[in-house]
Amino acid sequence: MTQDEFDAYLDQVRKALNDPSVSLAGELWDEGRKVRMTAAWPWGEWPLATEWPAHALPRAADVAVRIAARMRDSAMPTDLTEAERRAFIFGPWLRRMATERFGGSLETARRQLSTDERVAQHQRDLALIRPQHRELYLALIRAAGGETFE
Repeated sequence: MTQDEFDAYLDQVRKALNDPSVSLAGELWDEGRKVRMTAAWPWGEWPLATEWPAHALPRAADVAVRIAARMRDSAMPTDLTEAERRAFIFGPWLRRMATERFGGSLETARRQLSTDERVAQHQRDLALIRPQHRELYLALIRAAGGETFE
């Protein structure tokens, strides 16, 4: 498998998943015969593939279903309010995108990837995070490359 073919496959998985909060990374190894992939979302990550044969990759839609199921079963608290849930998804996602794509500039990520209305909604959501969930939110932000309650 060539790098271009693998990149196209990753794009197919991203399209099938259709969730901008998920980051998908991967690499070819063993001279293009094997694949490694990791899926990351605001509250966790999963080394999806460590040794898949490049010539027999599962359908992109099947991989997307696996990722979505793993996200649902992962460690996001089950007692979050709707505002907390939005904050837990948007804040770490935006911070991760700022770190990965914009050299750490949260302001640039906000301008390029969001709207003023969505950022204002996030600020309102942050104010509604209950004390018992603040430390977990901060841990997610730190894991995404940030340092403050943002």
